[in-house]
Amino acid sequence: MTTGDGRHLLLADADGYHQVWFVGGHHARGSSFIIPRDDDRAARMHAIQRFERRLAGERSGPLMRSLQLSVHQRSRFTLQLRALDGVRDGASRREIAAVLLDPQARDIPAIEWTNAALRKRINRIIARATLMTNGGYLALLRGDAKRARRFRRR
Repeated sequence: MTTGDGRHLLLADADGYHQVWFVGGHHARGSSFIIPRDDDRAARMHAIQRFERRLAGERSGPLMRSLQLSVHQRSRFTLQLRALDGVRDGASRREIAAVLLDPQARDIPAIEWTNAALRKRINRIIARATLMTNGGYLALLRGDAKRARRFRRR
């Protein structure tokens, strides 16, 4: 895609996509890497090393471990996004719980619903989804070191 600030490319790779931005133009000849000095420097350096391997005709290698999602994380994030879609479409919390967690949620009497475990669970899921959409996702994109330690496979 070409925009006012240059050309943005998403290059497919068996080990994970490469995102490339040619500032101000279309030409790769004489290009260089610009790495901002910020908290994301390690992730940026890793991305450049992967891209350089690809340019050299080698396998680029996997994404940083902290950028990889486990099957459990993927399913949890999918559940959160589906719940948030339900909220934004105007569905009640009870209906969202019935669709995503347990169809019997529809049969719980109103007086019991206020203290039901399903209600509390769907509220937690929606609260976490809201946090993620309000900037929490940035830790995932940055390969946050704390997150990497928290989800390290043993």
